[in-house]
Amino acid sequence: MDKSWITKSRLTIDYIIHDNKGFLDFAFGKIKADMLKCPCQRCSLAKYKSRVEIEGDLMCHGFLCTYTNWYLHGEDLEDTPQAFSLDHQPKVDHIDSSTFNLLADIFLSMKSDSPTIDSDPPNLDSDTPNIKMEPDESADMHEDSLKEKKALGIYLVGMCIQQIENVDVTLGKKRGRQAAGKSEVHQWRKKSIFFELPYWKDLLLRHNLDVMHIEKNVFDNLVFTLLDDKGKSKDNLNARKDLQALGICSELWPAANGRFLLACFTMTNCENDSFLNILKNVKLPDGYSSNISACVDLNQRKMVGLKSHDCHILMGQLLSIAIRNVLPQEVAFVVMELCHFFREICSRVIDISYMEKLQEHIALTLCHLEMVFPPSFLTVMVHLTIHLTEEVKLGGPVQYRWMYPVEKILGHLKTYVRNRARPEGSICEQFIAEECLTFSSMYLEGIETRFNRVMIGFCVDVI
Repeated sequence: MDKSWITKSRLTIDYIIHDNKGFLDFAFGKIKADMLKCPCQRCSLAKYKSRVEIEGDLMCHGFLCTYTNWYLHGEDLEDTPQAFSLDHQPKVDHIDSSTFNLLADIFLSMKSDSPTIDSDPPNLDSDTPNIKMEPDESADMHEDSLKEKKALGIYLVGMCIQQIENVDVTLGKKRGRQAAGKSEVHQWRKKSIFFELPYWKDLLLRHNLDVMHIEKNVFDNLVFTLLDDKGKSKDNLNARKDLQALGICSELWPAANGRFLLACFTMTNCENDSFLNILKNVKLPDGYSSNISACVDLNQRKMVGLKSHDCHILMGQLLSIAIRNVLPQEVAFVVMELCHFFREICSRVIDISYMEKLQEHIALTLCHLEMVFPPSFLTVMVHLTIHLTEEVKLGGPVQYRWMYPVEKILGHLKTYVRNRARPEGSICEQFIAEECLTFSSMYLEGIETRFNRVMIGFCVDVI
């Protein structure tokens, strides 16, 4: 049987005739079955389909060219002619003008002075005009510089080359890399365009800093360092080596065996127990915060599972009380200054004149933190606190700008998900069901609902 038609275009008469009358009649005539494996290029003999479905797939996707022995469709192995070869595929010398214009729009003009790459160079070592890269270095460059994992070709053609040909950029994160002809190292990969925007010079509140995340990170740095939590404390061996490299606080330098003395801010086991017992026995009104006592582990002397709002409550109300009789006076004073700053910055009533004084106080507080804690404690989030007062003066109270309401509703909607393959549908169905139950509960009498439930921790007048 002639099989040269499988390599032809799907729009030719030979392909259509052999497809409909030749192959399908032969296959379903040899094998008495309603469904056979589809030999199209998409299915690749992996799916059973009917005759109508196979006919449609062959017209849409084409015949699988490597399938020359139709042993799955009634042909014996010895029936395949040996003279048939896929190399006999006809070559198309003419390209339609519309197709040529489409290709010209897709592939932009190449850079005129780009060197050509030979298809088969005789010797790569002696052939200098060829462009070649070492496999390891090219793999590192692609892995580090292209975070989106897109095709590299789009960065090498057309207008993209003209835009980046004069930009000095160091690809990768390894030390010692620098651009050719440059004496200084530029370890950056992305260029910020904010200052090139036309409205950037007139925009006062350029970065809306989220107080929620800043307060959470500052609290984690502070509490985990005070509790000397292994893995999360900012006071570790590397921090002590930094002190030794800077030549400051010689009494805190590590010994040759890696051991070092405790700092003034590190609490002992007795102080840890006293601090955690206060937080373990705290009683708060219903709805004021989550169960903070459940996050306190007295056996391991640590705090686990704290949410962002828990850190907000501890930072603003409870931390300054819990450390008052535990830490030394100079350390407790600095921590209480920091807690006072976050409590005032989150107030609902804003006094502009007081914000200016608070700006001076937070600058002094950061200086006090530098005097007490190691340099590793002062992360980017800690330094961002000095900008919060200016943003309050420009943007108003933080309650209109922080992420607590958004995170709360998103966390509530995530509990609606039952089918993770279709989360949107699960959220919609559960939201409608909850609205129906809420509406129906308004007409129920004698049953505790969210409308008549007594809040824990509040006084109720009984008549």
